[in-house]
Amino acid sequence: MFWLSAIVVARWGVCHENEAPPVPGGRADIEEKLGTQLPAGMMFTDTDGTPRRLETLLARPTVLVLVYYCCTAECSTVLDNLATTLRDLPQKPGRDYNVVVVSFDITETPEVARRKKDSIMQVLGATFPSDAVQFLVGNQENIDALTAATGFHTISLDGQFIHSTALIILAPGGRIVRYVHGSQYLPSELSVAVSEAATNKTGVSVRRMLSYCFSTDPAGRHRALNLLRLGGVGVTVGLLILVAFLLRPRRKPQPKDGGG
Repeated sequence: MFWLSAIVVARWGVCHENEAPPVPGGRADIEEKLGTQLPAGMMFTDTDGTPRRLETLLARPTVLVLVYYCCTAECSTVLDNLATTLRDLPQKPGRDYNVVVVSFDITETPEVARRKKDSIMQVLGATFPSDAVQFLVGNQENIDALTAATGFHTISLDGQFIHSTALIILAPGGRIVRYVHGSQYLPSELSVAVSEAATNKTGVSVRRMLSYCFSTDPAGRHRALNLLRLGGVGVTVGLLILVAFLLRPRRKPQPKDGGG
């Protein structure tokens, strides 16, 4: 007998003081845009409060990460695990690749970005060059342009966000060449992704168990949990039908009549 299981993990956290109005409905997945060139002219602000044109940060292969900094759930896991993985990469940061982290929350400030960068730099270690990692914030227009270009969808729920998690690997100049889904990363897979990005090669995306980040207040948390349960019920029913089909009694073929 084969055991089939579906596991969906949700984590919650509350961090906002400034809440955006909730957006009913929508989608929270990542629609892959392999081969897409990021549009020029998108402006963001770094941890020093300096405006930065995004394309000027993409001269090397780039690991692009879309999160929001106040999230204490999956976003923090993504950044912590990425930092741990980067320590074991054979490529040299700042020479062979860069990391650009962008918040999709318009209420977050350069100071919030700086605090998050400081915490991640502690994980990366003293030898990791600070200028190889950029933490950015932006306005609605530029965030919308970036999320549209990368296929990154979010749902705003009572000032928090439901979203999927992935690293977006860019070739020099900003062409999307790979997605590494989930929140845990092997040094080997990320090293291959960076190496292929250096040659502008589009690779097969690395898919993991779909990871969603649910960061809402207690009332919103209940709604997010209902969403999760609904999806889980659908998966469970589908698996039960599949198991029933595989284990159904099969009729033995009738022997052929040898007479004629």
